[in-house]
Amino acid sequence: MRKIIAVLLLLICLLTAFFMVGCDKKTDTTTPAQQTTTTENTPTTETTPAFSGSVSEALALLKNAGTISYEASTSEYGTFLTSITFDGVTINNDNANGKYIGVFINTDDVNLIDLYGTCDSVVYGNETFNYSGVGVDSIPYTEGLKVLIAFTVDAGNWHYTAEKGQVLLFTLPATFEKVTLD
Repeated sequence: MRKIIAVLLLLICLLTAFFMVGCDKKTDTTTPAQQTTTTENTPTTETTPAFSGSVSEALALLKNAGTISYEASTSEYGTFLTSITFDGVTINNDNANGKYIGVFINTDDVNLIDLYGTCDSVVYGNETFNYSGVGVDSIPYTEGLKVLIAFTVDAGNWHYTAEKGQVLLFTLPATFEKVTLD
């Protein structure tokens, strides 16, 4: 009788384990940066690895891939762009004409944006972009983060505004596009 009970208990344990593994809920752990794409001409699937890091690191990856070119300067306050070029559009610091690179981000995070009113916010595509108060090395990648890079011009009294015209829109981790700021 003990043998029968032991065998039944063992069978119950095995069946329970089998059903638990079979009912295991699979969760999708991919991030938006992990996009799987398949083309008609290519029967294989390619997966882009997830990105984690700062805007500066994402820019470096794009520069190494030949998508963009840029120059930056680093100081005790962080890394700041001095020139960036994408698809024939160059935005750079032009001290003689009072134009400087402005980095705007679509976040309200008080640790990342300018709270001193140095530069006006920009609205593009129904999104508000706030002037970054930190260097590109201090802006962490977060899902949905977009960076708008534009000329800023002195509107007087050390107050700047984004210049209308062509700007660069960077959706992390790797999408760059030219857009027009009206």
